[in-house]
Amino acid sequence: MSGRGLRRLLWLTALICAACLDLGAERLPIKIFTTTDGLAHNDVNRIVRDSRGFLWFCTAGGLSRFDGDAFTNFSTEAGSGRVRT
Repeated sequence: MSGRGLRRLLWLTALICAACLDLGAERLPIKIFTTTDGLAHNDVNRIVRDSRGFLWFCTAGGLSRFDGDAFTNFSTEAGSGRVRT
């Protein structure tokens, strides 16, 4: 390889390394919900978002709907009845 080709290769390598330093991943906040937060049960089988933006947590104790602030729980015993927590 000629001196000019080597310099181009080193320059390209330096540019790639510099670009990689700026591509750091951002850490997003993670919140773990439990029954103390109003979740129906701590064992969650599935989480689904509906068309209105609610998060539904399918748990061993029933369904929990999260609106961004609080949970509304629907127990397995109540069927379609609402259970307040």
